[in-house]
Amino acid sequence: MTLVELILALGVVVLAAAIVVPTVLSLADSNRLMQTADDFKGLLAGLRSRVLEESVAVEIVIEQNASGYKVVRADSSATPPASAASAAPPAWHDVDSSARVEFDRDAAFGEHKLPEGVIFRNLRAPTTSDAAPPGTIRFYPNGTATPIEFEIFDPVAGAVRFHIRGLTGNVSSKRVYSGRGGSASEAAP
Repeated sequence: MTLVELILALGVVVLAAAIVVPTVLSLADSNRLMQTADDFKGLLAGLRSRVLEESVAVEIVIEQNASGYKVVRADSSATPPASAASAAPPAWHDVDSSARVEFDRDAAFGEHKLPEGVIFRNLRAPTTSDAAPPGTIRFYPNGTATPIEFEIFDPVAGAVRFHIRGLTGNVSSKRVYSGRGGSASEAAP
């Protein structure tokens, strides 16, 4: 084998690595985002089930452009919004999380964080929403919830949008942005 052949073979290996490594890293980032979204959706579903079983309202407080969230028991006076029975879709507005109300730490189920670099963003709630503080998901014992939309976002891997339906408390999610300049994907996670 000559030196030219060796350099040529080494060049082919370097070129192949330059193509494969970013793809593998992108796949790992995407898997992390989807796992985070699946875990959070499972948390919401589990809390909703617990609320229905124990007849105690629960709140999940999330903050715009932050990775932390808190799970607390709702104020015992919390009642489902009168608009929950309405068939008309509410008008939506962006949530100003600076107006968020602080909760008693003694009542907290716990404070949690999303993985490093992953945040909540694009919080939107209907203008006719109940008295729940901005950025709050509240599940009621009658099966209803505060309607809200938000995204779990990773600047490298993209975003997963969540939608909580007020009338049913149903939680749905879908991949809306694939990250790294990719196009939106409508596939459900």
